[in-house]
Amino acid sequence: MKAYPVAKAGTTFTVPNGVYGVSTNGFQLAKNLTTITLPASIQDLPTTKEANGFTSAKNLTAIKVDAGNTNFKDEDGVVLTKDGKTLVAYPFARHGVVNPAYNGPLVTMHPGEVYTIPASVETIGKGAFAQAKEITAVQLNNVKKISEGAFYSVRNLRNVELGASVETIEDGAISGTPDLSRFTVDSTNPNYMADADGVIYTKNLQELVLYPSGRAGEYSTLPTTKKVRKSFILLCTEGYKSKLQ
Repeated sequence: MKAYPVAKAGTTFTVPNGVYGVSTNGFQLAKNLTTITLPASIQDLPTTKEANGFTSAKNLTAIKVDAGNTNFKDEDGVVLTKDGKTLVAYPFARHGVVNPAYNGPLVTMHPGEVYTIPASVETIGKGAFAQAKEITAVQLNNVKKISEGAFYSVRNLRNVELGASVETIEDGAISGTPDLSRFTVDSTNPNYMADADGVIYTKNLQELVLYPSGRAGEYSTLPTTKKVRKSFILLCTEGYKSKLQ
């Protein structure tokens, strides 16, 4: 399926059985849909570092998958691979659980809404949460790998909690999040840590891995730093002030 008409009437749509896949941005800007159902025949849901097949479908809260599909399933309207190990697509307008503990410092900010990754998930795929608009916090649970662009341009995201299980963070895994001012990493994680400014480094303190897009002011890298990721360099070229030790 290549493209869904942006203004087509109706709040639900079932992709016809026999369709093999949904193109990246196939449902882009669809303004009326709240629920999409994928048939048993779907085998391919391609994504990029900036989008999945359902990115920016304005009111989409659930992506359902036919129980007979052998490649994918859904858990509460979120698409996973059939084995539950990879999170493929999160609906653009799906709400998290309201939790005042995650409210922002300003009353004008989006109220705190947290989404907890299902316990079976080990990998968050490319573009899985791209541009999702309602969640402000994510608890990664047992996630081992965060792919490039997994949380691209999640506008209201303020809190990402990395547990002890995270083994791989690809470059640019979390970017374009202007309200995200710091990261937190479980102190028992053997691979990564966050410094006093909420910037993520490898555990040996030699590589800067992730810099929070919403952090303001100057920043000095740790004196032990030998390498920084390309995504950090890009932030610097866009006007962020930093000092490389």
